[in-house]
Amino acid sequence: MLDLCGTVDLAQWDSGAFASLSELLGFVCQDYWTLVVFVPCLWNLSFMTYLSALVATRCYTGKWVRKTASKKTHEFGNSVWEEPDVMHILFKGEDPRLPTHPVYEGAVAEDDAAALRRKQKVTPTDVEEKSFKSLTFADIGNLTQRGAQYKDGERNSNQLCNQLLFFCGVADAVLFLGKPHAQVVWSLLQQGRHVLAVDGDTTHLEYTVQYVTHEVSSKAYPCDFHHVVVEPVYDPNKDLFFKLTPKKRRQVYSFLYGEQPTLRFDPQYVVRKEVVIAVLQGYQGASRASAVSFIKRLEYVVFNEDVVDPADFTLDNYRLAFDEDDDFNMETEQEESVEDDLFDLDGQLAIFNAQVSESPSVCKPGTPLSTPTSGGPTPMSSLAPVKRGGLSRLRSSSGEPIHLTPQPKRLRPGHPVPPDHPHLKAPAIPYHMGDKHTFSTAEDWGHDIVWHPDHFQPVLLDGHRAVAVRDVSGRWIYDDRWDLDTFKSRAYDAVLERLEEVNRRSKDDPALRAYGEMLFDLL
Repeated sequence: MLDLCGTVDLAQWDSGAFASLSELLGFVCQDYWTLVVFVPCLWNLSFMTYLSALVATRCYTGKWVRKTASKKTHEFGNSVWEEPDVMHILFKGEDPRLPTHPVYEGAVAEDDAAALRRKQKVTPTDVEEKSFKSLTFADIGNLTQRGAQYKDGERNSNQLCNQLLFFCGVADAVLFLGKPHAQVVWSLLQQGRHVLAVDGDTTHLEYTVQYVTHEVSSKAYPCDFHHVVVEPVYDPNKDLFFKLTPKKRRQVYSFLYGEQPTLRFDPQYVVRKEVVIAVLQGYQGASRASAVSFIKRLEYVVFNEDVVDPADFTLDNYRLAFDEDDDFNMETEQEESVEDDLFDLDGQLAIFNAQVSESPSVCKPGTPLSTPTSGGPTPMSSLAPVKRGGLSRLRSSSGEPIHLTPQPKRLRPGHPVPPDHPHLKAPAIPYHMGDKHTFSTAEDWGHDIVWHPDHFQPVLLDGHRAVAVRDVSGRWIYDDRWDLDTFKSRAYDAVLERLEEVNRRSKDDPALRAYGEMLFDLL
């Protein structure tokens, strides 16, 4: 509803204003809408010239005669004319049944109208107001202010509400474009309609809110306010810089680099990095890969740009970790956070260290590292200490369980493959065991061996035990069963290659090789 009568500055309502109004209605109402417009009689011709901007498909014109002490008139030539408000009812939409609503005589449920054969009311186009009581501040319990709220701009609320019900069915919405009438808003809400109101002057809006609140609080009506909590929608692909609040960014930065590690593979730093990655995984939809990428960029800012103070960690410094070809937009909007409590990083570090101390070579499978900010516990891999050495690419996919399952007894080394085994039907085709194996004992394999799910697994090939290794392209490469010396040699090379990749140093670097040997002994 749009009321252009009264104190409205009509000079601002030009063709551009009506074009903007049409765009707004198209955005809010989509394919169809009904617009009830009240226009001063003497401005009606100007309004008619702007109708094309509204791209309406049907227009009905009538009048609304205000109930005043004396009829408002004007002279034109030798004639005297009344000045009722002109009421235009505009429709937009291909199907006229969508923006219209049948109204029947008496109180009739919509689905009973045909059965009861009630007479349908004719939609009024000429309305003459009846006497009504104007709203005052006392109606909202305000006894300190006197006078009417709307003064001469108020319309008969019962008649206006009934008029709008012809165009708004139950669960539909009425949008007041200025001048929301508090009693009309309240009546529409009581009859199951939604109401939206916009106004350049907040006076009427505040009064309307106070009026509705007063009526609900009076307990005279069987209703109450329903508060809707809208859950935020998080973008899993958004960079973690824009997910974390400034306070949390500084906390993470200080936790990682407060002790100023000198190398990326400093043992204490590697542990802290693993804790942060576990905490950030799942935070507002962030994946583990996103958390790892975020930490790598922090490392660049610290180790390459020498930005150590958390207070100096800004978006401009973070941008330095990206190449020109990277898709990074500095204008990305900060993601809304429903809470701003800091992470319990020190507590998670204590849990991590306790897990490692319980079993220095292999953590117990399924041991959780609690991350309250990510909505629940994050299961730690049974190879968590391996992560301390930087072998992150050898972890299983997030959320997939890892079972420390020895090989079946019937397939132990030295025992023949059962004649009914499906592999023998096509022995040249490698047969994967199916489970994600992580460890085999000397009894099963000939020597203790650590497997990495999705990267290094046992298989059957030509009727014998063999190994499968996934290369950088994602393809499986098959080889004969490795003895202990071959396995140790391949594992040591893999450790050095990973450290070389992470730290951007040559495998011949003495410091890197020293750390690699220490890590290999740990594994």
